[in-house]
Amino acid sequence: RLGLGEEGDRASPTIVAVCSESRAVAVSAGGAHSLALTAEGHVWSFGDGALGQLGHGDLSSQLRPKRIEDLRWSRGTAISACVVHSLVATSDGAAYSFGHGNSGRLGHGDTARQPSPRRIGGLRSEHISAVAAGARHSLALSSGGSVFSFGWGVCGQLGHGDKRSRLVPERVCGALAAVRAVAVSAGCEHSLVLAAGGAVYSFGYGSHGRLGHGDEEERLEPQPIASLGGGRTVGAGQYGLAAYSVASTASGDALAFGCGEDDALGVGARSENLLRPRRYPHLRLAGGGRKEESPRECC
Repeated sequence: RLGLGEEGDRASPTIVAVCSESRAVAVSAGGAHSLALTAEGHVWSFGDGALGQLGHGDLSSQLRPKRIEDLRWSRGTAISACVVHSLVATSDGAAYSFGHGNSGRLGHGDTARQPSPRRIGGLRSEHISAVAAGARHSLALSSGGSVFSFGWGVCGQLGHGDKRSRLVPERVCGALAAVRAVAVSAGCEHSLVLAAGGAVYSFGYGSHGRLGHGDEEERLEPQPIASLGGGRTVGAGQYGLAAYSVASTASGDALAFGCGEDDALGVGARSENLLRPRRYPHLRLAGGGRKEESPRECC
């Protein structure tokens, strides 16, 4: 999964040679595989391919980055890898998926494994600008600001007000019907959406406080996180069997909430679950306009 030509561990960062003539502009790490996107729009994959998640038409693993040939006529613009599946958006607005199809996470109307990139037919009428692969579900964002979800829905992570899974993409409405989404992230049975005005919405499984609403209750529909405004980026992650969320704001703050096991959140709350967003006290992101303040919690 490290793409270095062998399977040894690395205790420090090591450069991965994706392609000598290319510059990587995006990367995404799945459970045991990785994706890379170059400035030319080429998509490369490496790592475990046992379920087709590398997109090379077979179930072989790759110790070094290999370009996905079935996407050679398309220019990739966004990539996302999770445990056993991968998503790619291209410059013409198409969305492709490949890997393990269990629970409908690939969006093709079935649960079949897909070892080669296949365009998601249910999104053909939309211009897809971003994709997000979660543990067992997927999200897609259109250039018009609509959010679509598909896959495992038993914890409400699809945001449709019920716990049904979807084999094909369905637009997420509810509180998102009147807003324009600009970013999405899919995690371990939960989802995050960033709206154009800076509001952050979460839905799905609430264990460990991963939704940021001050409790551990499920949310079957998108709900804005009251203590988090002015959002700029969002990210939903997983640590072992536990989950967490991160976000940044226009003022330069970086925040985390969810499972704090083994200090996974890195905000000094060792083994403490954070039910609401808490700011990283010694981290300020570039581009923020806020003057330095003393550390505080965002709740």
